[in-house]
Amino acid sequence: RAEHRAHGPHTPRRGVAAAMPRPPLRSVSRGSSVLSSFFTSGGGADVWQPGFGSVAAPPGVYVYQPRAVPLYVGDDGQPVLLGGGPQVMPFVGSGHGKHVDVATYRCVESGSDAGSPVTSGSAIKTHIRYGLCIGSLVFLAMLACYYSAPAIAFAPTARQPAVAQATVIAMPPRMGECVVYGEGHVRSFDGARPNFYGEGEIHFVKSDTVTVQGRLLGRAETKGIAATSKLVIGGPFLHGHLIDVGSLAEGSITVDGAPVLKYFPSAHYIEGVGSLSYNGEGQLIDGAISAGDHRVVHISLPLGVQLTVFRWDRYIDFRILMPPQPGQDGACGNWDGSERNDSTREVMARIGARVPGDELLFRHHTTVRISQAEDSLLRLCRPELLAEARRVCPLESELVTTTGGAPNDRELRSCYFDVCFGSDKHILSQAEMLGL
Repeated sequence: RAEHRAHGPHTPRRGVAAAMPRPPLRSVSRGSSVLSSFFTSGGGADVWQPGFGSVAAPPGVYVYQPRAVPLYVGDDGQPVLLGGGPQVMPFVGSGHGKHVDVATYRCVESGSDAGSPVTSGSAIKTHIRYGLCIGSLVFLAMLACYYSAPAIAFAPTARQPAVAQATVIAMPPRMGECVVYGEGHVRSFDGARPNFYGEGEIHFVKSDTVTVQGRLLGRAETKGIAATSKLVIGGPFLHGHLIDVGSLAEGSITVDGAPVLKYFPSAHYIEGVGSLSYNGEGQLIDGAISAGDHRVVHISLPLGVQLTVFRWDRYIDFRILMPPQPGQDGACGNWDGSERNDSTREVMARIGARVPGDELLFRHHTTVRISQAEDSLLRLCRPELLAEARRVCPLESELVTTTGGAPNDRELRSCYFDVCFGSDKHILSQAEMLGL
């Protein structure tokens, strides 16, 4: 054991037993004999035994084969192998004959001469473990290649079923929300807060696929400052259909000019396009509205477009939920990720102040009115904003194509009002403070 600690488990010193004094021997019974082990070649020749020097061995497959060797143990507990010779003795409990196997195994490499490098039993076990680990990694790598390489096809056989094709799950499109409420207030897809106070028809959404237009009308209780009275939905994504939803005062909800949702609650389906439902459910858009009975139209359309319209007596609040569309712009913004370019003036400069006649989805333009309060407020418009209004708003000669009738300076003033006060959310409160 001392020799084992001094030289390590894989490098026992030779000739230890030969140098030991031979004490008086006493026989050990068969049941207490210490078993010394041997490796044998396929031919049965002994080529390994504990502590013996290396000997030449023929090539072959070596297997572990224990062989019993009788030992005698001295009074001091040290075992002695009959026949002598240099060896490393296993330790036996003092005077008790108890076997504790501490032998270090050495084997001769296949075909090596005596004194050639040898490999210990523990190293052999380590090599086996390394081999098992490497083999497992190679097996796992082959499985990964098998299941991850779509270009490799395996023909099904009777024992191997066909490999199922992977299902690709499409990610849902990015959705955005535009909210229109009260007296021309808008929260765009990018979070801008433009306001459209003048009467007339405007684009809330103008794109290559989806179009939402709104008609803005003033009321006496708002001193002529407009709110959305009606909206119409169209565009290529509806395959030629038109949906009109307005305030309770506007009358029926229509699809292609025919009244629908005549009862409350009710539902209507447009084959191959979408559905409309009419009930009292829905989260309020305008926080200034008190809870109570609501008349709400829910519209589900292709491309994931959804609208929720709250119908009040003389105006509507609505919410548009949709993914971005090619060529998109309008009062709800161009949805480019920046709210800075969605002001009232910039939107009107890009797409025009009002919907021209050749793009109008309504049956006709409304007759624009200007209230006395609006005229009074226009006199307070800053000079630089009036100059901007002259640049953004259409000329009088262009008003004929907008309305389809004679030039009307009220349309110009309605556009000027939006340019001058579109960035002011509280214009109605200012008019009331001025006593207009």
